[in-house]
Amino acid sequence: MWLIRIFLLTILCGGVAAFSFVLARRKESERLIENRPINLLGVIAYNLACYLLAGLPSDEAAFAAPDFLANPGTRTGFVIAGMMLIILGAAVFILSVRQRKTVGGENVKEGLLTSGVYRIARHPI
Repeated sequence: MWLIRIFLLTILCGGVAAFSFVLARRKESERLIENRPINLLGVIAYNLACYLLAGLPSDEAAFAAPDFLANPGTRTGFVIAGMMLIILGAAVFILSVRQRKTVGGENVKEGLLTSGVYRIARHPI
């Protein structure tokens, strides 16, 4: 399980570093930044890695479960609440991409968005 965690964290860190590198050189990388399939693939890979990391079970040897989770009903409740939060996060992601009509570092033709989910957070993704 630790190898999977390390692999997913490597993907996340590598993606953030690559995206930061490209955005720092926005003028030289404009064709890459404005490429919708590449942006979509990057955003999906990043979010999938985040959701997979959040959904991995913890290692009981490294992190013992708190005593209040000994009750199976309580544990099930926390699992359901966690899954609901993950689904809510995915829904906000989908809504923000649909409203923005672009993905990743692409420029928005309308300029700064201030309605919908962008009214609440400037970067809801």
